[in-house]
Amino acid sequence: MQYLTLSVYGMSNAENTKSVACALRRLRGARRVEVTLQPGTATVRVDAAHLKVGQVQAAITAPGFSATLKYVGPDEQGLA
Repeated sequence: MQYLTLSVYGMSNAENTKSVACALRRLRGARRVEVTLQPGTATVRVDAAHLKVGQVQAAITAPGFSATLKYVGPDEQGLA
């Protein structure tokens, strides 16, 4: 398992965070999803054998947001 944290741009309300979280939860290999409006992040625990960073970013951009990778690692250490 691996943790990905991405900065998500363009979210302005709780409905946006729900939209992003829903899109990420649909991904095969996403085990845990947390999306926060402030500071605009998405943290996803993934099965790296089934899910790649590009797929996670594509799921965020599909509903109209943008994302950049902040962290990739085996745990949540150092996450803000």
